[in-house]
Amino acid sequence: MKRRSSALAGLVFSTGLCAAGLGFLAPGASAASASVAIQNFAYSPTPLNVTTKTSVTWTNMDASPHSVTSDASPPVFDSSPTNCGPAGGTGCIQPTGGTFTFTFTTAGTFSYHCRVHSFMHGTIVVSAPAVSVTSVSPSPLGQGAKTTLTVNGSGFTSGATVTSSGTGITFGPSAFLSASKLTVPIKVGQSAAVGTRNITVTDSGGGSGTCTSCLNLTVGPKVTGASPPSVKRGTSATVTVSGSGFVNGARFSIGGGGVTVGSVTFVDAGHMAATVTVASTAAVGSRKLTVTNPLSSGGGRGSSTTVFSVS
Repeated sequence: MKRRSSALAGLVFSTGLCAAGLGFLAPGASAASASVAIQNFAYSPTPLNVTTKTSVTWTNMDASPHSVTSDASPPVFDSSPTNCGPAGGTGCIQPTGGTFTFTFTTAGTFSYHCRVHSFMHGTIVVSAPAVSVTSVSPSPLGQGAKTTLTVNGSGFTSGATVTSSGTGITFGPSAFLSASKLTVPIKVGQSAAVGTRNITVTDSGGGSGTCTSCLNLTVGPKVTGASPPSVKRGTSATVTVSGSGFVNGARFSIGGGGVTVGSVTFVDAGHMAATVTVASTAAVGSRKLTVTNPLSSGGGRGSSTTVFSVS
């Protein structure tokens, strides 16, 4: 949790917000906001129900100083840790406009009191926001696929994490687009089990939602051979790659630098061919050959480090 305090006089509230203690959004703020009025020697409203990441602002409307001090020991929040007691003091929330703001990042029930007037008590009830996940795109994804997954739902906030059921899938940090949409880098292992997976979004405040069987994993391409298996430096040759799971529109690449693969001709689900040009300065040795299916067909990838070399 984090603490911010101030004693600003003359804070202007929208009509009715101050007296009612209703929630409001601060200009330019991305997090939710709520307000509590300190008036007639009472906190209003109490209890106040908010969700995590809500910034609550207390405003002293009385002509007497007050404080907002957590009942916990040590206090979770305290507007006036010093110079504020039964006789008041400069550390208190000052009369007629003084404020204190605290952002709640953890769910729970937080009771508090006034250091100046021990009969004043209030409560903030913080809950994790409701999160739901309705769909993801693209789906299906093939084994070995690497792409950006779009996650649709509701209740999303910045900093949310995305996970899946099962193993063999890794996710990068999510990008918050809106309360109903996130994007996240996803990498499917080449040996990940095929079938459906659940996708879960967990808010940084602890709320989560799951879409059951939202993502479908399909069989990716497999590479078993290349003919010819080697191309000499400074020459070109038509190389036919063999395997399984190839889709029209698939391509293959050869790692390590100094090797260029031309336009690929799809033959069938087990064969494709392209002109491979090897630079005269290319390093001699085995190279990783990777077949990638188009994303429209799952974007699966399969590779081998033993089927092709530069000689």
